[in-house]
Amino acid sequence: MKVCLVPCPIIGNSNSGTIEKKRLYPYLPYLPVGLLTLSTLLERAGHQVTILDPIWETGAASSENLAPGKPDDVARLIQTTTPDIVGFSTICSSYPLTIEWAKAFHYLSPGTLILLGGPQATATDEQTLRAFPWIDMVLRGETENSIIPLVTCLQSGSSLDSVPGLTWRSDNHVVRNADTPIILDLDTLPDPAYHLYPVERLFQRYNTNIGPFHQPFPLEAGRGCPFSCSFCSTSGFFRRRYRTKSADRLIHDMVTLHTRYGMDHFDLAHDLFTCDTNYVLNFCHRLREEDIHKVLKWECYSRIDIIDQKILAKMAAAGCVRIFYGIETGSQRMQELIGKNLPLQDVRTVVKETLSLGIRVTTSFICGFPQERPEDLSATLAVAIDMIRMGVDQVALLPLIPLVGSKLYQEFGHSIRSEEQEPRNWPDVFAGLCHYETPYLDSSMLEILPRVVNRYPRLLAALSARNVDVMPVFVRWPEWCHAHSTRVSESYYRGSTFMSDFLRFLQETLSRDTRLSPDLIDVIRYHLVIETVSCTPEDAPIVSERFNCDVPAVMQHLVENKAVTWEDLNPTTYLFWNSEGKVIVRRLTVALAELLGIPQT
Repeated sequence: MKVCLVPCPIIGNSNSGTIEKKRLYPYLPYLPVGLLTLSTLLERAGHQVTILDPIWETGAASSENLAPGKPDDVARLIQTTTPDIVGFSTICSSYPLTIEWAKAFHYLSPGTLILLGGPQATATDEQTLRAFPWIDMVLRGETENSIIPLVTCLQSGSSLDSVPGLTWRSDNHVVRNADTPIILDLDTLPDPAYHLYPVERLFQRYNTNIGPFHQPFPLEAGRGCPFSCSFCSTSGFFRRRYRTKSADRLIHDMVTLHTRYGMDHFDLAHDLFTCDTNYVLNFCHRLREEDIHKVLKWECYSRIDIIDQKILAKMAAAGCVRIFYGIETGSQRMQELIGKNLPLQDVRTVVKETLSLGIRVTTSFICGFPQERPEDLSATLAVAIDMIRMGVDQVALLPLIPLVGSKLYQEFGHSIRSEEQEPRNWPDVFAGLCHYETPYLDSSMLEILPRVVNRYPRLLAALSARNVDVMPVFVRWPEWCHAHSTRVSESYYRGSTFMSDFLRFLQETLSRDTRLSPDLIDVIRYHLVIETVSCTPEDAPIVSERFNCDVPAVMQHLVENKAVTWEDLNPTTYLFWNSEGKVIVRRLTVALAELLGIPQT
């Protein structure tokens, strides 16, 4: 049979932008290893496979932004492969777009079977088939052991009753077959069919650092997490069975990608890579034994309560350059309520030990839990700012996404809300585009906090260093909006004017505080200029602004808890301009002023 497999789009900054904007761009390129592995299995069984990734194949893809084009364009591209089956992979953030692609193709080729797979379709299989008649079936969970039985039955016209993990229609009724067994030995998975994908184009973007694509390359290291956080739904997909590729197989995959394509920095994708201490130590030993650590660098995910200084030292010596710690909340009460159960008193110690070994740290926090109270949110913000001041260079505060299949959704799913039409029409299908009701928290606080923390973390850290309690300042935001006749909504917060408005609010509100020094006011104004210039066209004139201090130096000293020097307080002029979507800032030196003809005062 002829099979066309379509990767799901991964939307950059998927928490911002309306669904309509998400249909446009930006999209992050990635290697759909799962589909490429299925392709190898299908080819071995004698089937003809095409991988069609719309973000590469449509005319909407450019050198800077990748966009898949309109659904009709995607449908016509799929039709050129003349498939017998079209399989779409799915994730929650782009699920509406995948459904639209499938709908457009169905109307173009109504006799071709449409199959969905992946986490989102698995979690919403029955709901999806009942809501969208153009979807024929969903293959749930890990599909490497079920894809061949499915295609074999379809080719022979046999009954689908025996296909494990399949949700399908029979006589207008939705039928849900028994789950497919998980794959216990991940080393049995074949090498992905790299030849079916424009790998060279993808790796060129990783290697040339175009736009947001200079990321470590994701490589599957294992599956399953043994913990049971209430907000997470991966247990439904991987059944909480912790598994890893053997150290030899994982190193083989890393070396293969390095030899063929020059990749030398990997994100070892596993929800909890360090869960098995002996495995991690053996992996590190094998890397050093083969001197691979001198060439290849890697990152991984961990928890602060399953790692210690000994393991960290071995990981650092074996080429680990970054660890992601999901802290989630700075409130011990919330830690228990969401089932994370981290000992918060150990966070600083573990992060400090990690940084001391030269391993960079990413810490992640979540806000918007239904049970969350103002004091919980304040505690989370305090820990996040503490991480920034400790030297953590990536601190993320993310709005909670309702995930079908999670314990939290089972308890509070009835309370999800959205301003947009598609989630309101099918909340059980598009829950990931909604939010929970938070009876104890102002919704505007949950809109502004993640955006400000993620965009300007060092600004908040600098304010904190001068003993500014930022939470009470955030609370005054709705009052300021009312006074300035600013109409706020979800779309407003996702638009281009919000951040500039918020910085003006911050500037006006804190300027009334007589304890606030002029240099800190300049720090806020500096960021306001950056935000303003970011919205100007690239051919706009260079903006020249004079400040009462060397703003970056002042910020650096404040964040690092060092005294601001007299030299830092010298008046300084900076130039700002927009180049390829990024704001460039340069200090105006005497030579540069003469070159550009800018008078110095």
